[in-house]
Amino acid sequence: MHSIRRKLLITLIGALLAAGFTTAAATFFSAQTEFNKFLDTHLKETAESLAQSVTHSFPLADPDHLTIIGDAQSYHIVVQVYDSANNTVWQREDQPYLPLPDAPGFARAKLNGVNWRTYSTPAGPLIITVGQDTAVRTELAASSAFRVLQPLCLLLPFIAIAVWIVVGSGLAPLEKTARSVARRSPTSLEPISTKGLPLELAGLVSAINQLLDRLRESLSAQQRFASDAAHELRTPLTALKLQVQLAQRAKTDEAREKSLMRLNEGINRATRLVQQLLTLARLDPDSTKHPASTIKLDSLAHSVCEDMTPIASQKSITVTAVTKPASTEGLEDAVRLMMTNLTDNAVRYTPEGGRIEIRTRTDADTDGAVIEICDNGPGIAPEERERVFDRFYRALGTKTSGTGLGLAIVKRIVDIHHGTIAIDDGLDGRGTTFWFTLPYVTGKPCETPCGEIPTVSVEKDKLTILIAEDNDSNYRLFETILRRDYRLIHARDGEQAVELCRTEHPHLILMDINMPVMNGYEAAAEIRKFAAEIPIVAVTAYAYASDEQKIMQNGFTGYMPKPINAPQLKKQILDILRERITLI
Repeated sequence: MHSIRRKLLITLIGALLAAGFTTAAATFFSAQTEFNKFLDTHLKETAESLAQSVTHSFPLADPDHLTIIGDAQSYHIVVQVYDSANNTVWQREDQPYLPLPDAPGFARAKLNGVNWRTYSTPAGPLIITVGQDTAVRTELAASSAFRVLQPLCLLLPFIAIAVWIVVGSGLAPLEKTARSVARRSPTSLEPISTKGLPLELAGLVSAINQLLDRLRESLSAQQRFASDAAHELRTPLTALKLQVQLAQRAKTDEAREKSLMRLNEGINRATRLVQQLLTLARLDPDSTKHPASTIKLDSLAHSVCEDMTPIASQKSITVTAVTKPASTEGLEDAVRLMMTNLTDNAVRYTPEGGRIEIRTRTDADTDGAVIEICDNGPGIAPEERERVFDRFYRALGTKTSGTGLGLAIVKRIVDIHHGTIAIDDGLDGRGTTFWFTLPYVTGKPCETPCGEIPTVSVEKDKLTILIAEDNDSNYRLFETILRRDYRLIHARDGEQAVELCRTEHPHLILMDINMPVMNGYEAAAEIRKFAAEIPIVAVTAYAYASDEQKIMQNGFTGYMPKPINAPQLKKQILDILRERITLI
């Protein structure tokens, strides 16, 4: 973790130093240019002035008395006088010997590794050469740059202290807020006070308060749900315990058989309750983040009708689909569950010989897709129609057992699709009609399924399924369910699954998520690099909506939660293969 104060201090000091050095560098190069011009002029004037003196006093009687203008020690001027034969007529003691230049004017010379700037001019039969070490010019320019940088260097410690104090003062409200949050208990989700906070921090605290509001609502819902679930589970568990005790005390086979039958019924009800609870958990709160798709409601209605007909036929109830084309955008599995729950609810409450209709249409007034589940059962009293969607609520006077969750699940699914639901009278002026409206998808329907995957022709007995599962017991379960219909191959880890996919070219893969060597996500990613068309169904014990979302976002075709439901597994596999394979 890094300190904001320290980061700001380092950044500001660094910026000041960068600005100071940049200014100093600019000053250096500018001063160097100006000094070069000035000193070149100085060399020229010195040489020409000396040439005039030499010309007027020629021949030189006492050269040491020559007057040299601007002869400042800081300029380090070297003066030499030559005759036409390149003999030195005069030069100062302890000064270096400058070679005679090739031509009058400015020139550069290098003597003993030192660079010189020279100027030469004729003075009668003599030649005057004036020179200067170029290092002198660099030193003068550097001195000017240092004078610019020096005040900043002197002020830098004071600037650092001031920045540290000012930034600390500005961050004090943040530190105070952090201490306030740290002292809170885990269950304290009250809003954080924004009094006295600067605008920059107030926005952050406001966002945190909004998050706390959502957390408080979510926690409250979870606590209420957990309490209700515990209450509802207690009743069937107590009944199961009672039936076990009755079976143990039964004195006749008939009484024991009766108790065992009731025990089995109780287990079925408890199982149904747990499944419904799991469904609600998966719908809350992340189901709205699932990827949506176009749903053909009329086709879905016929599919649900086919699924529910065997169950309804046990009570001689007819289930028919009366549909008109209608589509919506949403979660197909959730909408299917909604229609199935309503139809199942109608089957359980409709007496023998009754009728159920599943209808789809479009509503011109609301521009929505409408689904209706109608029956001619006992109906729901008007005063109870608003409460039937509450969790764990069961209408008074009903003899049919239930969990009180089916309609709550339906309401949740409608809400996450931004739809509406209502209850009306059913068929023949009695019974119940559940109808709900979802956003309608307009446009010309595709003659073939949109985004259809090209199909291939395969002999029925050569359909191959690769099962990637490291647990032998789980694999044997898959084998028991699927071996009669498919050729099965087994991979014990993700790496082996990738290699078998390369060599065996399966038509479908059942992929466990948690495997050694390479997990299901990694294996699916590798397979997608060379076999993007092979459907991969994730099989996992993770059951929440966020888990399913992650799975579908990582290249999987479908999702199958554990424990495995044999009929559901077979149907899902068949539905996927039908989209891709034509049997020959």
